[in-house]
Amino acid sequence: QDLILEIDWQGARQIRRALPECHAIFILPPSRPELERRLRSRGTDAEEVIQRRLRDAAGDMGHWREFGFVVVNDDFERALAELQAIVEGRGAASRSDRAGLTELAAGLASTTFSSDCPVSPFQETLLASMVAAIVRGEITEALRR
Repeated sequence: QDLILEIDWQGARQIRRALPECHAIFILPPSRPELERRLRSRGTDAEEVIQRRLRDAAGDMGHWREFGFVVVNDDFERALAELQAIVEGRGAASRSDRAGLTELAAGLASTTFSSDCPVSPFQETLLASMVAAIVRGEITEALRR
């Protein structure tokens, strides 16, 4: 039976210590400007909360290497397909050691904001739900294959 958790990197680290056979997926935004756009488009947070979340995100995103898989959420349908492939044991293309992620991560550490992306707030919420239903902590049987 699979157990799926949506947790931060510290929680995922604890899970990996307790269950070293687990698999973890880290979801990255395509850019800092897009992350800011998504936070603002929700319309739920005050400016100071958005600024704090952006600052915190830089540190959080620096832990992507600790995860076995990384999905860049730049296109909803593609990200969803990657998550499904990982769960079905076909996630080699999403491994965290693949080429290009280091450069993306360096760009995410940038402090410049603003961008456009075709992902709607609904799709962002749906993808977050899929993450809850697919990982950020542990998937057992499906990913052991």
